[in-house]
Amino acid sequence: MAKKTERKSTVLDFIIKICFVVFLVYCAVTIVGTQIQIKDKTVQLEALQAKITAQEVKNEELRDLLENGIDDEYIAKIAREHGYALPDERVYESVEG
Repeated sequence: MAKKTERKSTVLDFIIKICFVVFLVYCAVTIVGTQIQIKDKTVQLEALQAKITAQEVKNEELRDLLENGIDDEYIAKIAREHGYALPDERVYESVEG
């Protein structure tokens, strides 16, 4: 009878150890997955912050235009952005990287 309870307790100990190992593997996989998600979200956050900064610069330019009105310098800037130039003006573009 004692051997039967010893066998049951060793089988039960073995099952508990296996369950514990499975739980540890699950925790490790979950932690690694969470760290990957955190890194992805951090990259997304940095990209969105860059977009916010660019939009704030555009907003400031537009606010300045509203306050001071449109001048010749602004018109020339927009024209150059669209590929236009003055008749006697030469436009050079950099071919470096």
